[in-house]
Amino acid sequence: MAASIDVVLRALSDDEIRAFLGPASYLRADRLVRAGALTRVSHAAEGVDGQVHDAATGVTYTVSLRAHGATLEELEARCTCALGPRCVHMLALILQVRDHAREAGIGWREHLGGLVTADTDRAPLGLGLDYADSREVTIYPLRRTRRGEWTRARVSWKDLASGWESVTGDLRSRHVTVMKGIVDLATSRNRAGEITLASLRDHALTQLLIAHSAGVALIDQVSGRQIRLAEASAHPVIDIRAEGDDLRADPAIRIGEQVLHRDEWIIGGTHALWLLRLNPPALHALTTTLTPAARRWWGRPDPVTIPAADIGEFALTLAPILTDDLPLTSTDRSWTPPEAADLVLEGYVTTLGESLGITWTCRKGDHRAAWNTYAGSDLLALTQDIADVYARTGIEDAASPLAYRWSPDDLPTLVGTLVPALASLDHVTVSVDPVLAGRVLTGTPHIAVTLSAGQRRDWLGLSARVNICGHDLALRDVILALSHGQSHLEVTPGVWVDITDPDLCAIAQALRGAADITDRPGADVSVTTYDAEVLAQLRDHSDTFEAPREFLDRLAHIERGPGTFEMPPAPGLTLRSYQQDGAAWCHWLFTCGLGGILADDMGLGKTVQVLTAIAADRLAHPDRGPVLVVAPTSVATTWISEAARFYPDLVVTRRDGTRATRADTVGDQAGGCDILVTSYHLLRLEIDDYAEISWGGCVLDEAQAVKNPASRTHRAIRRLDCAWRLAVSGTPVENSVMDLWAIYALVAPGLLPPRTRFIARYRRPIEADGNREAAEELKRRYRPFLCRRTKEQVAADLPAKSEQVVTLELGEGHRRIYDAYLARERQRMLGLIDDVDANRMGILRALTKLRLLSLDPALVDGVGQAESAKTDYLISRIGELRAAGHCALVFSQFTSYLARVRERLDAEGIAHAYLDGATRDREGEIARWRAGEAGVFLISIKAGGFGLTLTEADYVFVLDPWWNPAVEAQAVDRAHRIGQTRPVTVYRLLAADTVETQVAALAESKRQLYDRVIGQGGMASFDSAQLRDLIAASFGAGRPASL
Repeated sequence: MAASIDVVLRALSDDEIRAFLGPASYLRADRLVRAGALTRVSHAAEGVDGQVHDAATGVTYTVSLRAHGATLEELEARCTCALGPRCVHMLALILQVRDHAREAGIGWREHLGGLVTADTDRAPLGLGLDYADSREVTIYPLRRTRRGEWTRARVSWKDLASGWESVTGDLRSRHVTVMKGIVDLATSRNRAGEITLASLRDHALTQLLIAHSAGVALIDQVSGRQIRLAEASAHPVIDIRAEGDDLRADPAIRIGEQVLHRDEWIIGGTHALWLLRLNPPALHALTTTLTPAARRWWGRPDPVTIPAADIGEFALTLAPILTDDLPLTSTDRSWTPPEAADLVLEGYVTTLGESLGITWTCRKGDHRAAWNTYAGSDLLALTQDIADVYARTGIEDAASPLAYRWSPDDLPTLVGTLVPALASLDHVTVSVDPVLAGRVLTGTPHIAVTLSAGQRRDWLGLSARVNICGHDLALRDVILALSHGQSHLEVTPGVWVDITDPDLCAIAQALRGAADITDRPGADVSVTTYDAEVLAQLRDHSDTFEAPREFLDRLAHIERGPGTFEMPPAPGLTLRSYQQDGAAWCHWLFTCGLGGILADDMGLGKTVQVLTAIAADRLAHPDRGPVLVVAPTSVATTWISEAARFYPDLVVTRRDGTRATRADTVGDQAGGCDILVTSYHLLRLEIDDYAEISWGGCVLDEAQAVKNPASRTHRAIRRLDCAWRLAVSGTPVENSVMDLWAIYALVAPGLLPPRTRFIARYRRPIEADGNREAAEELKRRYRPFLCRRTKEQVAADLPAKSEQVVTLELGEGHRRIYDAYLARERQRMLGLIDDVDANRMGILRALTKLRLLSLDPALVDGVGQAESAKTDYLISRIGELRAAGHCALVFSQFTSYLARVRERLDAEGIAHAYLDGATRDREGEIARWRAGEAGVFLISIKAGGFGLTLTEADYVFVLDPWWNPAVEAQAVDRAHRIGQTRPVTVYRLLAADTVETQVAALAESKRQLYDRVIGQGGMASFDSAQLRDLIAASFGAGRPASL
């Protein structure tokens, strides 16, 4: 069509035309156009014709152009010049026509008509695909005849590649271009010059699509049918089907819901995969990228047989991996994919060489495989669960839990502990090799216990046999094994028995802390008669239990506990309810022949409770020897006076000297009395005489006096022969929980563990670490043998007690003296704390000087004189109180300071009484006070801290703090006790920014420790670390700050 050439030429650019014949020819042609050389241009049906007059030669040339395509190469040109057809005359006509077309524009007919292929009247080409001889596809060009048949005649790859006009002139140019593209991309040809799709590599699918879109028919040469270009993608799958007992795996193709097998398709390509479906013929694209191995298998789709014995391995090892890329299917549903079942790990404990191990097998449904061949990700979670179990049982280094190995000696732990723990996991099962299982025996033990009188008083010999699965075991060995964390005991080489039976564990737990057990082979086991709970556990958890009748009766009495008892006649005595309970508790101990501690608060009448229990015991056991009461000298008279007042029928005698000052012996006095009262000092001096007597009982009053187990007094008391022993103390713990151990070692030997074990089990955890669990365990052990009531608990009618800390600033002169001494001594004292134990005496002397300086500079030689703020405050307050009719007790640890206060009282004309350790007429001073001759009583804490009832006072002044809050509490309770009818006010005086603030803080920490162990009260003294902190705080830079 004429318009078609206008469309083609209009689109040409100058660069394209210039490049066609070169820049020189282009310039000459352009000059011809500009010179008007084209004299006639006419459009013909086939193209355009023109005449060009060449002025250089004077000749006019005829040029014609015909368009067979959209490019210059597809223009057919003729010129009458000698250089034609491609000459400057042709270029001149092209330029002239192009410029005219651009200026005139193109109508819709010409524009749209130009889109119509100019050679539709030429023969179309087809592409034949032949796969008859093999699964390799050969392609070759086809020509359609006038009768509509496809033939290979007069067309070949070689002909098309040549571009000869004689061959391609009557063929559609677009189809020829497609074929040339295939020839150019083919990497090889066969001997017949034919091209295979494989030779096109990744271009095969693209070229087939290009050919199809260009109108080239794709012909299946086997069936003769045209190949359809399918829209649905093809997906490779593996078809698993049963074949007898085996499985057969076939590469297959899924298209939609249909699965094609090996004879129904051909696959090709490397990355851009294509699939030729054979019936009906269709071309599909594959969306899955196949590995080289997979391409080879789908290219040669021979089936694979999986033997029956290997089906489990396939299902659990390769199948999970294959499904990530290639879906598994079973077209006949004869095989179920393993994903349908949960993974289960099956363990088997067995011998592996010289070690023990667990062989693990992965199971899904009926499929099994070794764990190290399993490929599923769900194995990771189960492996972590197993690693967690290992960690809980002490295995921390299991880098590969499923490959862990054990020593043969670990067999009982492996079978008895680890296997049950593993078996409790979800999706984990564990079994044991029967041979190994037969070496770890489990059975109900037969426990036989026999108790007999021990060599030591209050101890019983324990003989016990345990029989498990026909093997006799010593109970001692079982206890030691369990205490070391073992669950099995080796009975013969390589054979163990399980010792975790509940009854056996209950007995072992009870005896572990109470029985006297050591690691010495063959050592006897003994148990104290005080631990009724342990003895009851032995009885209740054994199959046979034998013990002396006396002991069984005693145990029954202990288990019943203290109840009411018949009060002995006591004219004029009315006990409060808590005192009746205390007396009943003491009488219960006496009846059982046991010992304990009566630890009521000061001032609650402990003496009368004990006297009541003794009177009842004497009535019940008149044949027993006398009761020995050991007490500090200052309180000995209290026992005698209280007994005479309430129980005049009791014969009470006081031993107030030794044979060096008395004519009679201890035995002489004891023979004619019910109660013999003596002091700790006299007992120690004549212990040989006291030890010869069989005492009906022994009372240790103010028992904190014998808290040192290494002292001669403590050793002396241990020698006494007594039916029972009772300690009486409002502060059984002063310095340490070791005080409690020391007292119980006297009154209830064996109740607490031996000293070294007690330190490790209780003292260190409680005092160093503040371990409340250890404190509670200790309480549980001694609780039945300690009776403690506080005034807040039982004496509701006791008047209120208020306490106030009064902090006083030192006067200017006093402060100057204190700070000067502190500065002078600082470096020396800080040097001493490097070795506190070696320098203890020097440190205590320096601290004592600081404490005295805090009270009154006059108490320290050579430091100067200044007024004491404490003394001034005290004298002022006492003057006010006396004017209002009140009486006051004044306590200090320093008699030198009490002397200074005494001088001020004398100067003020205030009557007072005085008591310290050197006072000869102690009773006279107390009588003056009680008679009202003195309204102020000055008392040193150590001399008047216990054994006094001074309820005439309703005010108490504590002039200086003491390390031991229990001592201060005892002093205060001289006034605040039974018999007091008025509220009691306590003033504790502290000098600000002095060592006294450090002492008060230390005492508070001791009080907190006492509360954890006993309940309420105070502590005393300090250890090396506390002393070091005290020095550092007191002599540190600047004034000491509160701890």
